[in-house]
Amino acid sequence: MKQKLLLFLITVAMALGMQAQRTLMLTPETLFAVADSTEQSLRAARYAVEATAKETKAAEASRLPDISVSLSASYLGDGYVWNRNFSNGMAVDIPHFGTNFALSASQIIYAGGAVSNGIALSKQWHRMAELDYAKSRQQVYFRLLGDYLNLLKAQSLVLVYDENIGLAERVITHLEAKHEQGTVLQNALTRYELQLENLKLQRMRIVNACTIYNRQLLKALDLDEDIRIVADSGVVNRHTAPEPSIAWHDRAANGSIDLQQMEAAVTMSRLQERVAQAERLPKVALFAQEHLDGPVTIEVPVLNKNFNYWVVGVGISYNISSLYKTGEKVRAARLNTQRALAQSEHVEEQVGNAVEEAYIRLCEAENEVEVRGKSVELAKQNYDITAKRYVNDLALLTDMLDASNAVLAAELELKNARINRLFCHYKLQFVCGEL
Repeated sequence: MKQKLLLFLITVAMALGMQAQRTLMLTPETLFAVADSTEQSLRAARYAVEATAKETKAAEASRLPDISVSLSASYLGDGYVWNRNFSNGMAVDIPHFGTNFALSASQIIYAGGAVSNGIALSKQWHRMAELDYAKSRQQVYFRLLGDYLNLLKAQSLVLVYDENIGLAERVITHLEAKHEQGTVLQNALTRYELQLENLKLQRMRIVNACTIYNRQLLKALDLDEDIRIVADSGVVNRHTAPEPSIAWHDRAANGSIDLQQMEAAVTMSRLQERVAQAERLPKVALFAQEHLDGPVTIEVPVLNKNFNYWVVGVGISYNISSLYKTGEKVRAARLNTQRALAQSEHVEEQVGNAVEEAYIRLCEAENEVEVRGKSVELAKQNYDITAKRYVNDLALLTDMLDASNAVLAAELELKNARINRLFCHYKLQFVCGEL
């Protein structure tokens, strides 16, 4: 319901307030909501969930009684009767028009657990389809999130280049004034103009990267190609201090789709083992039948009348061949259960390693943001000091260029570090199945 509301709000925003600009602001949550309704691979997974749900209902219907009805009309030829030694034969007239009506019902009351385990197995198939859908959705989210964060990074870098281009232009204006006064050589002005052109070239490359990531997202989300997606820069500020490692391991143990799939696989193997064992057990069923036949051909002469009779009872059946046929099936089912258990242990180890690696990378990204933030502060302090020294003719132009480049590099690295920290946080959520 929440996703439908988000999609409705997005549609209204695009149709009204953003129609003229063709600009769409997306947060990760709205990105995921749009992906749920447009991603082709998710549609296929949803169909699989719906199909297994119907199969589960069909399996549950096996608990209901079996009822059948038959009605037939036939042409009966005349009969002929002999003695046991085929002597003294004589013809027997039989009414030629025959009818048969039968109504029968049966209800299994014991099948060795084959019915209940079969229903449980069908439910597990439905559960597995749901997990496949959830896993596909997580993978789609994570893939789109990569393009989204790349777009966010590129848009952030454009702002950094804009700020540094503005700074370079102000310096050039100052140098031009001093050049007119004869206190600055043309060479110095040219070097800063070259710096400005390099900044503009780098900005153009980043803008082109924005265009590429924007197009990739539009294609993935099945949106119009003339829309410009704007990533929400506020997501960078959502970050909170990471929880302890043990907390993330607990969350992965409860939320990892891989672990849930292996748990379902083990359950399915055990159910298949029980179904195989049920073949060795007898089956007991209640039955009832109603018959209406005519003519009565068991009498000679034949009675041209309708004969009605009914019967109820309990039947038991046992497949003796199962004693020597199902042994291999049971052993194979047991081996499949052991294989599923071994795979489950292996996947559990892999998930644990993935969580630990993602957590370490997140902590590493946290430290990098702190270091890059301090670097920006120091680079700006160095630039301010160098600029004052240059104004007082105590520093060279090359010192100014170096200080300016240091500020630019530090700001770019800080933007990259913040986006990388956000990515590491989402990566940890992805490993835990919480995207």
